[in-house]
Amino acid sequence: MIHISIIIPTYNRAGFILETLDSLRLQSNPNWECILVDDHSTDETAEFVQEYIGKYPQLSIKFLKNTRKKGAQGARNTGIEHASGNYLMFLDSDDLLLPFAIESRIQVVTQNPGFDYYCFKTKVLNPDGSTQLKYHLQENHEDDIVRFLKFKNPWHTMGCLLKNEIVQELGVWDENLLRFQDCEYYLRLVLKTKLRAFKARDIEPDNLFRANYGSESITSSKKFDEQSQLSLLHFMTKVQGLLVEQGAFKKYSEDYLYLVLYVYTIYLMPFGKLPSKFAAFYDKILMDIGVNAYLRSIYQYYFKYRGSEAVSKNIFLKASFKLIPKIFRLSKDPLPLW
Repeated sequence: MIHISIIIPTYNRAGFILETLDSLRLQSNPNWECILVDDHSTDETAEFVQEYIGKYPQLSIKFLKNTRKKGAQGARNTGIEHASGNYLMFLDSDDLLLPFAIESRIQVVTQNPGFDYYCFKTKVLNPDGSTQLKYHLQENHEDDIVRFLKFKNPWHTMGCLLKNEIVQELGVWDENLLRFQDCEYYLRLVLKTKLRAFKARDIEPDNLFRANYGSESITSSKKFDEQSQLSLLHFMTKVQGLLVEQGAFKKYSEDYLYLVLYVYTIYLMPFGKLPSKFAAFYDKILMDIGVNAYLRSIYQYYFKYRGSEAVSKNIFLKASFKLIPKIFRLSKDPLPLW
């Protein structure tokens, strides 16, 4: 029998958590358990959850405190330790499953046995109540590794159903990342080429991802302190290591360059002068990828001038920067954040 463990990290979600739990209670198939892990909330989240469990004792909900490093990843890892299902999925504490989600996923697994993980489409739920398809798996010929490296994730966090033994093989969610946790975790998954994935392209989206609600996230951070800097460096270095480990760095070097320049453009450029550790990192990456000395010098100029007005006033720089990929230049239309 297929039994699904739904792991939910939560922090200060008193305004949303009951609706999320209701979306589980209303499932048409009861073969699930929920491991809800509170990351030491300071609002009424815990009280609301405990009252909910008392009201619906028939539901299989385990309510735990995060025992690992604070953050969504630590809470998920705590949940994994207590999951008894033979399949796992990760749900955020403000997102929703449609009533047929568990039944539909169990049916897909039953009818398509032998796969290691199953991917499902997701709709975005906007504040006005409208929905739109976002994580839609796309076409068969598209390379999931490329899509994750370019932050065009083919599925949302909760859009993946994984065998428990595959989760154990992947290892823990990286607790040192403040951003890009999902990208790093699923990159590890898709880089394991021996694993088989089934993409439910013909199945209606069974989950809703809340967008632009302005609610507090466990891992969101707009700061650029030392911890944030180290986290970004850790992410970029780890992704390179994963590609090298799988013998895939040469094949995906241009896509990896997209990733590191995306991080630069969105998360580093707005904060002014580039810290020396990042300058050294980017120079090394350009050498690892094989960018010639001339082009590296142009990149270095770009780091120095940071896309400022100095560029438009210097004919040489303006002409030279045309050689740099568009991802490395801020435009009037910002790059989409995933």
